Amino acid sequence: MDNLSFHDKLLRVTPNLYVTPALIGVNLLVFMVMGFVGTGIEASDNRLYLNWGGNFRPLTASGEWWRLLTSAFLHVGIVHLLFNLWVLFEAGRLVERLYGNGYFAFIYAGSALTGSLSSILWYEHRISVGASGAIFGVYGALLAYLLIRRHTLPPFITRYLLVIAALFISVSMSYGLFQPGIDNAAHVGGLLGGFLLGIPLSRLLEPQFRIKRVGKRLLVGIAGLLSVTAVMVSYVPKPVYDVKKELAFQDNIDWFRTQEETANAAYNRLIGEAKQGMISEQQLADQLEAEALTLWQSIVRRFSSQSLSEESPSFKAYQLTSEFSQVRRDALIALIDSLRTQDQADFQAFRTLQAKAEQLLEEMQQLAAEETR
Repeated sequence: MDNLSFHDKLLRVTPNLYVTPALIGVNLLVFMVMGFVGTGIEASDNRLYLNWGGNFRPLTASGEWWRLLTSAFLHVGIVHLLFNLWVLFEAGRLVERLYGNGYFAFIYAGSALTGSLSSILWYEHRISVGASGAIFGVYGALLAYLLIRRHTLPPFITRYLLVIAALFISVSMSYGLFQPGIDNAAHVGGLLGGFLLGIPLSRLLEPQFRIKRVGKRLLVGIAGLLSVTAVMVSYVPKPVYDVKKELAFQDNIDWFRTQEETANAAYNRLIGEAKQGMISEQQLADQLEAEALTLWQSIVRRFSSQSLSEESPSFKAYQLTSEFSQVRRDALIALIDSLRTQDQADFQAFRTLQAKAEQLLEEMQQLAAEETR
């Protein structure tokens, strides 16, 4: 069989490509919609990827298993998207013709599933998105076909495709070892998933053999995928904290920073006006109460209404932020009282509380620096 007859056989057994173009179109559509609502063409806020179905172990293992598939249609930036779609376009057209439209769709979805499961087995707090796990599954299926059906293909085509597949896998995996943020766990899981599914689903290219045991092959593939999935799910650690409360705290931290900045700006402005003699001490007390104290009181109420378990990753930050807010509120109350009563005890209490607040702020900044390392 020469190259031309091999190509002709592919066209006869799978004359039209439906799945590969559809997958490319869906990925493009999702990216454009996400860009319209806030991500833009480059990486953006992780929360948006979570909201759109990113794979995150604490959420996925809490019952949101649909994230295993939805995450395969999300991409972090235009470069991430275009590279994946280019590879899918190049490899998907061949593998879809080798396996047929339906089998190829099943292999792609199954590889996305095993890739996503591998990711949450390996990473606890990484948000994983992208089609690369499923694309590695496409290459896994290609390897399976070349090994199982190698005698039915021209030797030079088999060698060429094996070299291409080996180069892609080795280069991509090596790059992932040195580049932060690359999810090699998903790559390995997708590759193995595609390979294992490709074994029962590979068929000869002669039309008379393609129609034999189509349903039985698919049942074997489904049974194998369900078995592998069940085993992998059984090893996924269950969350030891309430992830919804953790995420709510992260939202509160963003709100806290805005409120703190507003309260500090009002405090500094009013103190400056008092020093310049623009307002009296009584006016300073009244305006501090109206413009700064009310903000700190709302901050304290917000954090008092929330609780995190000790197992939560942000428990220490929650403790420090909550205590800091209470101390800042109490310090401001002491200052306002001292301005109104001229009682030195109140002013001394203010200075003591202010010093404690500065100490807590230093601890908060140190904790934040440690978390970003």
